[in-house]
Amino acid sequence: MQPTMTLIWQAMRQAGRLLLRQADILTDPNLFIEKREHMVNGAHQSVYQIIKQNLQASLPKYVVIAEGEPLPANTKDVWVIQGIDPLANYARALPNYAIPMLWYLDGELNGATLYDPNLDEFFSAVIGQGALLNQHRIRVAKRGRRLNESIVVSRFPIRKELVLQHLAGAQAIAPEVGSMTQSACASLSIAYVACGRYDAYWHVAQTGIVPNAALLIAKEAGANVTNWKGKNTLQTESELIVAAPACYPDLQKHLIRSK
Repeated sequence: MQPTMTLIWQAMRQAGRLLLRQADILTDPNLFIEKREHMVNGAHQSVYQIIKQNLQASLPKYVVIAEGEPLPANTKDVWVIQGIDPLANYARALPNYAIPMLWYLDGELNGATLYDPNLDEFFSAVIGQGALLNQHRIRVAKRGRRLNESIVVSRFPIRKELVLQHLAGAQAIAPEVGSMTQSACASLSIAYVACGRYDAYWHVAQTGIVPNAALLIAKEAGANVTNWKGKNTLQTESELIVAAPACYPDLQKHLIRSK
């Protein structure tokens, strides 16, 4: 699988170069809103086209589709490009966004990649084979790092009806953690849990806010990926926890008590 992932990395890197070139223009404060929107929407489509063309040339057996398109019937290998996450960050030239992709084998989720163009970091995972960063194996934070030693990251909800629940959760865990910070890009924050930079991520948000690719990478790196009630998931739940096993029990306990 490693040679295949190398080719995918190269395709995503080429798409990333386009994003970085256009980001230089997006930093112009005098750029008209209509021009900015046109550039961002064009970049979103270009990412899909560049990756698809590269993969079809180097890996013709794979079918490449955009998120939202139905999985083709009777197709063994399908890659789903989940776009630029979050698009709002890219539109403002904030260097906190990523390109996630999912791999389906015989209709079942089997792997994922996540590429950060700004740092040229390529996270990948195949179910049952662990997770990698730039083709080197990664794991969540070491055993024994309890919640009071942990760096915990969260994402503030966009929907106002969820704000009070988020604040209650933050208030419950703030005295218990080593440090707490705010996520600028949920998929990258979860990938950072996967490689031990952060110890845990949590949120209360609308479903679908985090690409599944990041969740699979974290799970394969050894993270607990559950809803607040402790049910394992690879879907973006409205109440989500992604955490290293050592700090997960206490984090989950405090969050569930905050409701």
